[in-house]
Amino acid sequence: MKPGVVGSALLLVGGAAVAGVQFVRDGRHLDAARAALARGDEALAQGQAAAAAAAYAATTAEATAVSSYTGRRAEALDLADRARRGRRASEALARAEEDPLGSLRILEGLAGKGPFDKAARRARLRLRLSAAARLEAAEAYGPAARLYVPLAEEAAAIDSGIAAAARRGAARARLIERLGAAEAALRAREIERAGTLAKEARAVLSGGDSPFEASERAERLRARIAAILAEVADEQQLKRFAARVADLYERVDGPELGELLSAAKALKAPTLAGGRPRAEEQARRLGDLRRQLERVRATARAFRGMVFAVRGQQATVFLDRTEVSNAAYARFVAAGGYRTSEYWSAEGRRRLPDFVDTTGKPGPRTWARGRYPKGQGKYPVRGVSAYEAEAYARWAGKRLPTLAEWRAAASRGTRYPWGERWSSGLANVRPPRGRGSPRPVGSFPRGRAPSGALDMVGNVREIVRVGAEQYAAVGGSYNTPSSDATVKSALKLPAYLRARDTGFRCAKELTWDR
Repeated sequence: MKPGVVGSALLLVGGAAVAGVQFVRDGRHLDAARAALARGDEALAQGQAAAAAAAYAATTAEATAVSSYTGRRAEALDLADRARRGRRASEALARAEEDPLGSLRILEGLAGKGPFDKAARRARLRLRLSAAARLEAAEAYGPAARLYVPLAEEAAAIDSGIAAAARRGAARARLIERLGAAEAALRAREIERAGTLAKEARAVLSGGDSPFEASERAERLRARIAAILAEVADEQQLKRFAARVADLYERVDGPELGELLSAAKALKAPTLAGGRPRAEEQARRLGDLRRQLERVRATARAFRGMVFAVRGQQATVFLDRTEVSNAAYARFVAAGGYRTSEYWSAEGRRRLPDFVDTTGKPGPRTWARGRYPKGQGKYPVRGVSAYEAEAYARWAGKRLPTLAEWRAAASRGTRYPWGERWSSGLANVRPPRGRGSPRPVGSFPRGRAPSGALDMVGNVREIVRVGAEQYAAVGGSYNTPSSDATVKSALKLPAYLRARDTGFRCAKELTWDR
């Protein structure tokens, strides 16, 4: 064979070998470009802008390495073009935080092209997230929450990070909106609602999935919540205190007044936290309530041991629960009652020399040496005239009851305090045999009147007024038969008479301005 022919043959064989090597090499580049493109598309779909950009750059590098001699250049150029669009999309996605609207325009221009749809949707979500954040920053919490809530639902299937951010944003907006509503409720005196809203906000802020990181803002919110709850607590204390004071106030002008002092003394004013904008107004209200309570206490103190008798047009009348005792009358004597003319009527002053005890000392006729019998401090005072009874009543800030007032306290129109029929053991009256004797006041509680008054029949007759300077002795005494010791029995009594079985109880008027 000729040398030229051999050379040509060798050249053809060598060229084919080189072409085969290039074909294999281009195939490897294309495989790498396809794999890189797939990685870029996946990263872009997941919102991983940096990873997508790196993968698309690798795609471009592999695609441009494909030669033009093997007939595979067209496929390489297509891969490179797709990588170029992918880089634009990843760059737009990377700028979505700072320029969501510009990013959205780029991505929507690429929409309909595989992974770019998801990227565009993600950019739209970020744009809405940014808008909601701006509303939140402008303290438009209601509109912000209305953007955040549907955004969180829509983003759940596309971008878990956006969804989580939207959920936190919605929780923040609702929490702060709740705080504002709580403060508005406080201003409107809707105390229970304010407390409920503030507690809900506190639960959200303190929970394990709190929408706020540890920050100065979170501390400010905690301070707002604490202030609301403290004010709510003060308002609730004031409300409870006001209700109890009002209850006492209502009970003053009624049957319970004589027993009201212990309840009034037991009621303590609350201690308010203070230190807030409405603290001064709350303190003023508390001061008003304290003054009302003190008025109730003073009135209850003045009517202690008295029972409701009758409510008139001008005033309510109360009577002593028991007859005036020796010990009580002794305080009047010791205070100079027989020497103080202002307690006595003109006729009473004229007759003062006659009002002495068995030893000539001022006092009831049953006493001696200016003192009641030993051991009888709790017995009813007796042997006093109507003038002396009137003087004691004036000294005590009271007066003698009228017959009608006495009877109103003694029964509800019945013969005896407990009913129409006599029942033994309910009053101290004359026994069937022998003579009776006085007993300590209140010794027959089972015979009490409906008003709560004791010994309204028996023990000692009681002096009442039946007109100007006119008196009667009512109710019978320890020396009166049970048939005559009734609520309706009344004997005319000269004002100067000092009967041994006669004593008295006082009345007091209450004019109560509610």
